[in-house]
Amino acid sequence: MSRSRRLLIGVITACLIQLARLVVRTNFFLARWLPDRWLARLGHPVAVFMRHSHKDKILSRMEQVLGPFESEGGRERVWRLHLEHIGRCVFEPFQMYWSTDEELVANITISGEDLLQQALAEGKGAVLFLDHMGNPGSLVAAFGLRGYDVAIAGNPVIAVEDMVARLFKRGRVERVLLGDRMPARMAEILKRNGLFGIFIDFPVVLKHNVILPFGRTGASVNLGPGLLALRQGSPVFSVTSTRTGPNRHEVVVKPLARPNPAPLRPAAAELVGNAFDSMVETLRVHPDQWWPWDEVCLENPPASCLSNEQSAPI
Repeated sequence: MSRSRRLLIGVITACLIQLARLVVRTNFFLARWLPDRWLARLGHPVAVFMRHSHKDKILSRMEQVLGPFESEGGRERVWRLHLEHIGRCVFEPFQMYWSTDEELVANITISGEDLLQQALAEGKGAVLFLDHMGNPGSLVAAFGLRGYDVAIAGNPVIAVEDMVARLFKRGRVERVLLGDRMPARMAEILKRNGLFGIFIDFPVVLKHNVILPFGRTGASVNLGPGLLALRQGSPVFSVTSTRTGPNRHEVVVKPLARPNPAPLRPAAAELVGNAFDSMVETLRVHPDQWWPWDEVCLENPPASCLSNEQSAPI
């Protein structure tokens, strides 16, 4: 590639990053001043722009995982609900930011919190296997504002990382970036009897990717969260969130049985697989509320989805 071409690509990339930052900041302040019904209307065309070209792919993958739709009308209904969900997610994290603590605690309920508190009574902290059901922003607000010592790991979002960090700070949640001494940070937080959350349904690295059962098919899944959790020896929970109404969410916490950690890799596959089974139960009820449908690598995925270690399903 010539020097002039590299320079042009660099300039275009920089402009797109600045544009993304401008859009996010605009949405941030719109969420403070505009009523909810206006934000819902503004979010819908954004959702259509983002998802329309992926419609057939998304609906096909829903059928691969969950089975065929009952009818063409049912198929279109799920698609409308998916667009409505994505549209609300455009502004909702910023609406959460501008809400009071009392409003957020009232609007984001936690089911299974008693089981989590029982586990914390052992003094070993707890690992939370998170997913992208509902609005992941509700996971940030649910625990930190109830006084839990919680950290959530995530991939840096280059264009808007400062805004993401701002939202985490508002929720009183520590943000741990992947690659930033994550195993050590995890151990530190669990040692002080805190909660450490890791997303399991959207792999951002290839190492340790394998095929695990995912509904009626299989998906490329990263075993990293399972390996880390088993090495720490703390209780593990699956945590998912669903929208129950405009700006209202239910976070469901379920304990996961810890398999015998020897040998470690198959045990990690079993642990992460159990969390995926739990997520599929929620997907059957709310298939519209999971946004990575077009990103997930299903069974027989391209080599780009797998690590060099992967040769066959576990």
